[in-house]
Amino acid sequence: MAEWTAKYMNDLPDSAFLWVSLGGDKDDEGKTTPRRLRHLPYKDADGKVDLPHLRNALVRIDQLKDASNTTKKQLRERAERILAKEKERLGLSFASATGTMEQVGNKKYIKDAIHVGHYKHPNGSFDVEIDTVRMDRWIDAFWKMQGNGVKVPVFADHGDDTASERQSPTERTRGYVTDMFRKDDTLYYVQEFGGKESETLATTVDQVSINVDPEFVDGEDRKYGEAITHIAITPKPVVPGQSSFIPMSLYRVEEEEQKEMDEVLNKLKEAFGIETDLTEENVVEVLTGEHSKLTAKIAEMTTARDTIQASLDAEREQKPKDVTIEPEVLDVLSEATDAKLDNLVSMSRITPAVRDKFKEIIADEKVQPFMLSRTVSGTPKSVVSQILDVLKDNEVVDTTEKTGTQVLTMSQEQQDSEKVQAESGAEIAKRYNGDE
Repeated sequence: MAEWTAKYMNDLPDSAFLWVSLGGDKDDEGKTTPRRLRHLPYKDADGKVDLPHLRNALVRIDQLKDASNTTKKQLRERAERILAKEKERLGLSFASATGTMEQVGNKKYIKDAIHVGHYKHPNGSFDVEIDTVRMDRWIDAFWKMQGNGVKVPVFADHGDDTASERQSPTERTRGYVTDMFRKDDTLYYVQEFGGKESETLATTVDQVSINVDPEFVDGEDRKYGEAITHIAITPKPVVPGQSSFIPMSLYRVEEEEQKEMDEVLNKLKEAFGIETDLTEENVVEVLTGEHSKLTAKIAEMTTARDTIQASLDAEREQKPKDVTIEPEVLDVLSEATDAKLDNLVSMSRITPAVRDKFKEIIADEKVQPFMLSRTVSGTPKSVVSQILDVLKDNEVVDTTEKTGTQVLTMSQEQQDSEKVQAESGAEIAKRYNGDE
């Protein structure tokens, strides 16, 4: 039996692995490089399925870091199919490494055999330390034995007391181990009892002890290393605090319920973006913490929303409101503005051309309300009034170059204009005072 060293696995073809991730190249032999892209070996160099490694692959699927949940599900289904075919080929009655057992009538039971810990035999003959690594070695050895047709019997007692010594191993046999797997820190096995008497024994004596051979060798000189060679139903077990035998029909229901719970927990984990693993024990505590975080986040978002809304309301209040000015009012304001513009021309503050352009602008219906009404513009004084006030201080300057005669003529014209304006002013004052 070849030892599965790193070199041995590196020499295996890609088909010996359950999954080969993308991104590599093929060497001259058609094998993927780098070799670290090949995961979960389950076939040997001859292309035969190796049951211990297949079961190990099933256990390790969830540990794949580069595989998506969909890929893991597909790998698990594929491994289960391969395992089922091997079961049919070998004629064995076992199930998957995930602990999902088949229901094969009430004669089949599941039982915890031993837990992680330090144990001392009741008679003080030995101490033993049990960890998960040791359990996994026993499981590997069990499946190698199953593959070679070596069965693990279940006895009524170990045969080390007076009563059992009078019985042969055949008489003490109550069935055989058909499956063995580890779940967390507990080693479980499945037993199919032979007859009603054996089933009755399981319901009256629900404790067991395992017999471990440190260097087990079968009849064909095949070496398995440390292996469990039989399990005894006994009222004096080395391991205390065991559970009772559970009929497979009930265990199947419990497993399905656990699967459903795991799916719910995973959905909650994804929905809330929780990094911590959710379990039935911590789900309330973790979700309460996430609820507090969510509540604080909602409060923060609400405050931000209210702040933005207040800013928009304030901006809306600052904008001028839509005001309708009666056309008759606009006509009066327009006429008054025209008169003021004419006066600015007479005062030589603007030219006639500027006045006409200004009137053209004000006549535009789109700008007229804004220009003439301070109610519409929202200013203390209408826009046009402010412009006219500025133009009152304006002096029209002729920047063209003039000859001496032109200057003299313009000066005379200016004096005449001022004289006319003075006379006109005197006449207006005289009329106002009632002289005429």
